[in-house]
Amino acid sequence: MGIAASHLRRHDKALDHFKRARWIFEAQGNRMRAAAIDVHRAMICIERGRYDEARHLARSSYSDFMEQDAKPKAALSRVISARASLKLCDLDQASRDASEAASIHEWAPIPWVAHQLHSILGEIYLAQNSLERARAEFRRAIDVLERVRGDIAGDELRVHYLKDKTAVYELLAHTNLRLGSPARLEEAFETVERAKSRTLTDLLAGSAEPPGRVTPMPLEVIQENLPPEAVLVEYFMTGDDIGTLDMAARD
Repeated sequence: MGIAASHLRRHDKALDHFKRARWIFEAQGNRMRAAAIDVHRAMICIERGRYDEARHLARSSYSDFMEQDAKPKAALSRVISARASLKLCDLDQASRDASEAASIHEWAPIPWVAHQLHSILGEIYLAQNSLERARAEFRRAIDVLERVRGDIAGDELRVHYLKDKTAVYELLAHTNLRLGSPARLEEAFETVERAKSRTLTDLLAGSAEPPGRVTPMPLEVIQENLPPEAVLVEYFMTGDDIGTLDMAARD
């Protein structure tokens, strides 16, 4: 019930269900399931901006997973800790957590961890302004997504793999926009097209939420961001950046 409430973004209800479930598992002495509950709670805390709490929960679950030799889950806990640290602008700690997650992942690689690991590594490099290294990690994350698709072994934590698959496409497109060379701009638009295909595939498979209502940006605002000689053919947005493709880029 907690997972279902989480998917519906009913965070208070989800946290309440998870709290009760954790109490039951703890009373049963089932530390593995209790730690898994803490992972779910940490992810919700990140969504709600409670980053210190998320990091604490992730670190606690990491210790339990390592004691139980559950390496893939321990790697995921470190990824979540790295994400919380990144949100707290603690780049050094985020880097340490991500590095440790990568080391554990080498011993027990699993696709739904690999995708998130490469994504957070890319985000850390992006925050450090290491754009080419960020691009390489985002490309690896997308490669994992497109190789495995929805064929993932059952696990109570794979829900995190199934959520928000297209975010890494946007990150790659955003990075290519910042790099700015013709080849990178072309890749940015190719990435957007791949994201559209990914979203459609997931919607048809029932593993993605329909996109929310989007308020389009007026054409005049888009044109103001174009160089004078550009001919607008297509555009997309990532955050505050506007990507545009003109006819010369296609030739």
